[in-house]
Amino acid sequence: MDLESADDELEALVATLRTLPQMTQRVFVLRKVYSWSHEQIAAGLDLSEAAVVQHLVVAALTCMRSAPPGAPRPAHAPVGVYT
Repeated sequence: MDLESADDELEALVATLRTLPQMTQRVFVLRKVYSWSHEQIAAGLDLSEAAVVQHLVVAALTCMRSAPPGAPRPAHAPVGVYT
């Protein structure tokens, strides 16, 4: 993949993330960008750990569903995500 293609994919990912509810965006960024644990996120945002997991699932499913055709699919993707 060249740098231009990588930039295009990053822009598409950011656009997808912006469609998510604000709390889901915050949870996703804290986990994936800042590597906070579920416990840290829950405490920092006054959520239960179960709610943190739900936000992450919504973000992951949204990102996987918006991936372009032919994009790599994670081996652990839930059944039915790409159908």
